[in-house]
Amino acid sequence: MWALMQDGKSGYEGLVLLEAGDHIEVFEIEGPKVYDGIVLPDTSIAAMQRPGSTLRQPVALGRWAHWIQSGFNADIWAGYFCSGKYRGVIHKATEST
Repeated sequence: MWALMQDGKSGYEGLVLLEAGDHIEVFEIEGPKVYDGIVLPDTSIAAMQRPGSTLRQPVALGRWAHWIQSGFNADIWAGYFCSGKYRGVIHKATEST
């Protein structure tokens, strides 16, 4: 699952999971915004058959993923969460504005 860690919190308590319909902004650590949009999960992008199974699942940066953002290259999307080069803000779809 794709998630961000809340400032000042650690472990599972600090995780904010990204879900369909959430709004996410992704920034380079000391730089500009690189993505701003609504989360649209796609389970077919970069999907491969799992060994010993008939199931197909996305692969990003050599790891199994639940989904990739619609319209994205799987490795670029995963890099936002796994490289340590980005930070982000999630606005949950359930939050009132």
